[in-house]
Amino acid sequence: MWDPSPAGRGSAFLPVKNPLRQTTRKIHELLLQGLTPERIALTLVCGAFVGINPAIGTTTLLCTAIALGLGLNLALIQIVNYAVYPLEILFLLPFIELGHWLVSGNPLTLSRHEILSWFQAGWIHALGQFWVYLLEGLLGWTVTSLLFAPAVYVLFSRLLRRLWQKSPGSPTPLTAARDRDK
Repeated sequence: MWDPSPAGRGSAFLPVKNPLRQTTRKIHELLLQGLTPERIALTLVCGAFVGINPAIGTTTLLCTAIALGLGLNLALIQIVNYAVYPLEILFLLPFIELGHWLVSGNPLTLSRHEILSWFQAGWIHALGQFWVYLLEGLLGWTVTSLLFAPAVYVLFSRLLRRLWQKSPGSPTPLTAARDRDK
């Protein structure tokens, strides 16, 4: 039987919680599972920077490969990957422009009307025209990532280390892992 009270399982009146507090709590739970602040920071940075790469449609596979290859938290890297998806679309053209400038030394002279005409001629035609720009975008993304990802990693590591140290009664990651295995 459906229970209309707020405490009932079928209630549509669930309290709205603070997303920042929920995120902080989830990170704290990861710390208690034995993940170090540095591993969480690496997971966040990999998910964010891979998630904005201009090769749309490849980020889930790339994040999975990185998480499995480096032993990172697969769920967390995918959450970050999906969270930054709007940035992937937003940064697509700036990455292409940067890559084009790095390759040719000239600004990009591509218009929306030109891109639309490619797609009006058909998807295959558009992909044939666009692949060079996509490669230039990957170059722009690679350069940007190599410049900014290390700094963001250091920043996140320090912030997470502080969060971990301020958490009352937080065991060290090693003791949390040892207690979990008992």
